[in-house]
Amino acid sequence: IFPRLVTDEGIMFIPATKAKKLSEEVFKLFWRDEAILTKRLGKYEKQTQVIDAIYGKIITPHFIEKENFSDLVPYLENIKGASWEMNTLAFFSVYFDKEMCAQLLSEVGSKISQRQLDIIWEKGSVPISDSFEKRRKHYIFDLLGQSRSWSEIGIECQYFGANYNKISSPEEVEKELREKFSRFENTGARTKFLTEEKLKKEINISEYNKWLSALSPEEDKLVRYLQAIIELRDARKDYQAKFLVVVFQITQKLFKEVNLDEGLIYFYMFDEIVKGKDYLLQNKAVLEKRHSGYSVLVNYDGTLEVESEMFEDTKIRLEKFFLGQQKKATDEKCIKGQTGSPGKIQGIVKVIMNIDKEGVKFNEGDVLVTGMTRPEFIQLMKKAVAVITDEGGITCHAAIVSRELKIPCVIGTKVATQLLKDGDMVEVDANSGFVKILK
Repeated sequence: IFPRLVTDEGIMFIPATKAKKLSEEVFKLFWRDEAILTKRLGKYEKQTQVIDAIYGKIITPHFIEKENFSDLVPYLENIKGASWEMNTLAFFSVYFDKEMCAQLLSEVGSKISQRQLDIIWEKGSVPISDSFEKRRKHYIFDLLGQSRSWSEIGIECQYFGANYNKISSPEEVEKELREKFSRFENTGARTKFLTEEKLKKEINISEYNKWLSALSPEEDKLVRYLQAIIELRDARKDYQAKFLVVVFQITQKLFKEVNLDEGLIYFYMFDEIVKGKDYLLQNKAVLEKRHSGYSVLVNYDGTLEVESEMFEDTKIRLEKFFLGQQKKATDEKCIKGQTGSPGKIQGIVKVIMNIDKEGVKFNEGDVLVTGMTRPEFIQLMKKAVAVITDEGGITCHAAIVSRELKIPCVIGTKVATQLLKDGDMVEVDANSGFVKILK
């Protein structure tokens, strides 16, 4: 089985069996010896420090323009290595869900019953640590407290506006952050906000610790594992964004030197970038064809074949195949997923795959249906009465943000964006993980 990751530019398929096996193995290791997970998290932390150091160097004003591209290649290779290693260490957190947990608890001989697991899962899978959205807000406050200018903040925080489909410029990030946070330039406003937020957090943590103290040692251990993987999966997003900014900024310099359209950067593979000017110039005509989409075929021996003329055909064939596989177990009027955030509500569907092109059609009170959410979706999620996604587990962005917003969320349906249409009236029963088409 290959789960799909849908982006604005295409679809990526990865073998789920290996990822799920990794999740199972890490859980079993943790259950035998918690120190193993601690060691793994320590290695993860070292890679994040490498990424932070390279990012800090690259965004230093005038640093890139003074360097030759050949001198910048090691930065690309080092941040790729750190990012890949970091994700490898964290990847076990992606596919851990309640069904897998129940199976593994049985295998390791745990005394936790299914009923106990249901109760623990409802509270234990809600993150007690700050989400990356809150961490970013606090980071802005720290920079404002250091009397940093908005221009400096835009440069420092360029990664706030980075995803696989667009890297916002420092100026764009500055404009957005200024609009959101200018009211906190005053020290008193920041202090008031942080004091209120701290009080709420202390109350939540106090209630959480009281609940935790009533659990058995095994139950407590499970909750700590849930919290660890939720925090890990959430925290890695900023480092992925920093990786993207570093690659983009260095590639931007290269493209200017060879007179290539900057908009094509998103259609190049990493290994092509590090080959440098000669490769890009020799293959310019071929590479420019990718603007309308391209497919990368990975052979069993690891070699790649790139085809620019078959993207749409391949996409349609793969979508039909996976949709067909899922439909075998899916009622056309009732879609099954997982609980991302509990609740039950009815509403009108709006399917949003490309937020830049389709976001304007989303209204207050709509049900947001998408492949997966990213930070730029938060503006829509705040308007939504519920969220439904094709992808994701308990640690995904949609689940974490929906819990914070206290709106129902059903994740991991695989087919919601295929079966639901704009204007459908649906009942979202996130308590059970079901979405029912009413009209």
